[in-house]
Order: sequence, then structure tokens, then C-alpha cells
Amino acid sequence: MTSNVLASLLLILQTAVAPIFIIVLIVFLERALRHLLPLIAGEAPREAQHD
Repeated sequence: MTSNVLASLLLILQTAVAPIFIIVLIVFLERALRHLLPLIAGEAPREAQHD
């Protein structure tokens, strides 16, 4: 009985955590892209623009 409850809890946890993990991953990738895109476009980062 307890192992059955534990298995269902694990299944609920998996289905709940998976979308959250995907959202976190998307947000992280979006922030990384926001930093990388100017570099790819050829713009120098603000720290490097001394002159």
C-alpha cells in the first residue's frame, strides 16, 4: 500500500517538476542569448568600449 502511494507521488512529482524545469531552462537560454546575440552581431560589450 505504501509503495503504491510512493509510486504515485513520484509520478506526480515527475509531471510537476518537468514543466518547471523546462521553463527554467527556457528562461536561462533566453538570458544567455540576450548576452550572446550582441557579440554574434559584432557589437563589442560595454566593458570593451574604452575609446
